[in-house]
Amino acid sequence: MSLRAPIAAALAAALPGTWKVTGYPGQVMGRVDRTTVAVWTNEIAHLDGAPATAYVTTFTVALYSVHQDPAQADDDLEQTLPLLLDALWGMANLVLDKAERTVNADNTLHAWVLTVRQGITITEEA
Repeated sequence: MSLRAPIAAALAAALPGTWKVTGYPGQVMGRVDRTTVAVWTNEIAHLDGAPATAYVTTFTVALYSVHQDPAQADDDLEQTLPLLLDALWGMANLVLDKAERTVNADNTLHAWVLTVRQGITITEEA
């Protein structure tokens, strides 16, 4: 069972077809050749006071700009972030915890890194 796959698939369907959506962060190394969104699962935690089957899953959703120049990357991310947020807000039970603007050490990979949560129920199969 992949927890991130339904989110990645929904994003791929909702975002422009020119974007790349991946469920594996290792596919984003160095420079990207088009606007790229990577989704991965960070944590599964039980909800305090909730039934034994109630959990919250925390995901990272990273939006990468194709531009290496900081000014161009900022302009690009300002245009693409609202599209990503609209797609995320269209999903059931998904909550945005925070969003952080990041850049890698050599100033070539600019991104918005979002932390989102989703409630899930884990049941034992008979």
